[in-house]
Amino acid sequence: MAKTYVLGTALRIAYDHGMDEAGKPVVKSTSYTKINAAATATDLLTAAQTVAGLSTHSVHNITKVTTEAITN
Repeated sequence: MAKTYVLGTALRIAYDHGMDEAGKPVVKSTSYTKINAAATATDLLTAAQTVAGLSTHSVHNITKVTTEAITN
């Protein structure tokens, strides 16, 4: 049976950067790696809001990215 194990966790914050010449939204993201895998959703949201408060751009979305390896 296959098994998975966590290689790492990252917090990704995507920011709105306005519109391009074609009128499409421009979204740029920043990732923060080596996040504690035990951090709760509330912990991550609080951290993301604190970091995002330093930016002049508004937040588009906040995601938790977990990378897992799959083995036999």
